[in-house]
Amino acid sequence: MAVRVTGRIQIGRFAFEIGAPEGTRADLATVPAGVDPGELALALSQPAPTEVIGAPEQSLAQAESVTGQVERALGLFTALAQGRIDRGTALKEADALIGTLERLDREGRYADAFRLAHALAGALALLLRWVALVQTLRTALKAAAALGDTAGVGWARHELGTFSIGAEDAKAATGQLEQARKIRRELKDDPGLQVTEHNLAVAHSAFGSGSGWSKPMIVAAIIAGILLLGGIGAVIAILASGGDDDGADTTAPVVSFDQTPDDPTEERSATFEFSADEDVDRFECSLDGGPFEECSSPRNIAGPLSFGEHSFAARAFDLAGNRGDPETFSWTIERGEGPTVTITSGPDFAHERDDGNVRVLGARRRSVPVPSRRLGFPGLLEPLHSKC
Repeated sequence: MAVRVTGRIQIGRFAFEIGAPEGTRADLATVPAGVDPGELALALSQPAPTEVIGAPEQSLAQAESVTGQVERALGLFTALAQGRIDRGTALKEADALIGTLERLDREGRYADAFRLAHALAGALALLLRWVALVQTLRTALKAAAALGDTAGVGWARHELGTFSIGAEDAKAATGQLEQARKIRRELKDDPGLQVTEHNLAVAHSAFGSGSGWSKPMIVAAIIAGILLLGGIGAVIAILASGGDDDGADTTAPVVSFDQTPDDPTEERSATFEFSADEDVDRFECSLDGGPFEECSSPRNIAGPLSFGEHSFAARAFDLAGNRGDPETFSWTIERGEGPTVTITSGPDFAHERDDGNVRVLGARRRSVPVPSRRLGFPGLLEPLHSKC
């Protein structure tokens, strides 16, 4: 029998048990503690991805190709829950998996995207990567809707509603959880229905008939979250807007390259320098379409890179958690003309001329008589290139 592994986190006055197949369970904590709910509220305030109508068919090979990534995500969650991995290593592993999920979503591989998002969400929650977690859950919801996977839609709405409890957003929490309850009731998913109804009861108990925190309290929480991220400029913008939700920073950073390799080039290494049009939390880089990983400028690629075409992409996350589009540079590494060989030393050669014959003398004094009329001396006919 497989051992069930779960992890626990606390966000303000709520505790969450993460990793159960039926979904995350929320409870009121005895004492408010843990991380600030403002950061999670800020992540949930970002716009959701565009919904899609349908999904393309997938081959068996494509479905099998993501299995290893799903296993990596599950292994990462287990290691985090059991405290067997340091945060730095876990963050790098999570970033690589996020890059794979984004690629699957862009390519419309929704079955694979849902599988990976479902496996990855728990690890992102334990790492407190709120922006990435919200984007992952929304990707799962979009993929499940495209596939017509009603159970998947129910799971994604349950997770979004549950984490909205942690963000102190009663309206979003009850709205998402009620939709999840309806789906799970229709599917007769008893374990899922039980945890969804439990979380709804927690939300009603915590928020009563109101809407959770008052608007000034939510704004204050968001400001506190931004302050923790160092975004003083974003705080000023929110205050200047009078605390309106529309004043939140939703503009993504734009990356530009300051230094790139020559194109074409014979150099098999590369150095890139890049910057953004605003202060950023971090940069992420990708080489030749690989997963994005956290990086800094300058980015040195030691190589040796293969001959042919290459691409390098960089993107940035600003202090409010907005992710910019990747900026990409492509270049070609050519083989060139190759090295030039010059003979700088060799045996001494001499020749003798005797009655119309030439003797070519080498280092061992070996002589080969050759008729002079065929050597191409000035005035003679029938030039001959002879190998001795």
